[in-house]
Amino acid sequence: MQVVASITYETLREIGVGEGMNSKVFLADEPQLGGRIAVKEIDKARFGNIPTEYFKEAQAMFRATHDNVVPIHYACETTKNISLAMPYYGNGSLAKRITDRPLQLSEVLRVAQSVLAGLAQIHLAQFVHFDLKPSNVLFSDRDIPMIADFGQSRSLSPTGVVSAPQLYWTAFPPEILQTGVGTILSDIYQVGLLLYRSLNGDEFFTSQIPADNSLLMSRIAKARFPDRRRFMPHVPDRLRTIVRKALRANPGERFQSATDMADVLGRVSLALDWRIDPLPGGGFRWTARRPGHADLAVELSTRAGMWDVRTFTEKTGQSRRAKDKKENWRTALSLDDAHAHLRAVFQRLP
Repeated sequence: MQVVASITYETLREIGVGEGMNSKVFLADEPQLGGRIAVKEIDKARFGNIPTEYFKEAQAMFRATHDNVVPIHYACETTKNISLAMPYYGNGSLAKRITDRPLQLSEVLRVAQSVLAGLAQIHLAQFVHFDLKPSNVLFSDRDIPMIADFGQSRSLSPTGVVSAPQLYWTAFPPEILQTGVGTILSDIYQVGLLLYRSLNGDEFFTSQIPADNSLLMSRIAKARFPDRRRFMPHVPDRLRTIVRKALRANPGERFQSATDMADVLGRVSLALDWRIDPLPGGGFRWTARRPGHADLAVELSTRAGMWDVRTFTEKTGQSRRAKDKKENWRTALSLDDAHAHLRAVFQRLP
């Protein structure tokens, strides 16, 4: 027996403005559920007004149910739109957390493991997500990272290959540029981009985007965007190696599954867990807590157009002390020289 029911919700304000390619997301009051939800509204015209296409995104979310995948409450349609009702998470997205600074190293590992766990379930449900970017990693009310937005996802064919949808320029895996098709390894590439942006901060990533899209496409195809040689100086070699492998131009040289990549990340140990805070003029301050010892601090600051590097030990509420000035302190450096020196400093510490 077919049942036709009515759904009512009141949109309060748009959220995630500018983050969606073909839709809008609203914070809404939902009287039937008795609370606030997030509602994604998609114009039916996007699907060519083909009813069989309307609910494919909702079906993908439903089939990929997992603790690290945003769940769907229900899906419905109006005269103009398809509406997907989901939980509202006030903690925002990864995109907001990396806008002006890199994530703390331990937080990068936590986010990566959560994304890979959710991605493994998505692949098990026979989908490629195709849109793993910082704005599509949300943090639940318990601050659990969750994969969102299945608008670009596609069902895998029996051969494991699927035609790719329209993607943001910076998110294209090289194989899609060459063939127009992707596999689950295209998602692994996008996880590599996600890690690169989280480790370095988004300004570090976006500053490498050329204005000419044809030049960008050429650099992606040649594995030169983003620049695999460039990382913030505190990023350990082991994490650099993992990111580079995920970003290999040849899919066969990447991690072959989300589980494989998670296993390797799980073996990463952090000698020091650096927190990074921006300083005026484009500099940074790195701080690492050491139980039972004074904290370590490294500063990159600008003065008269040049850059200074200094290191300290400090205890809460006490004055800080210079650390290893002869080896670690440098003044009046170019930015490139300052980064090279910082790389040596971080390798020496603690």
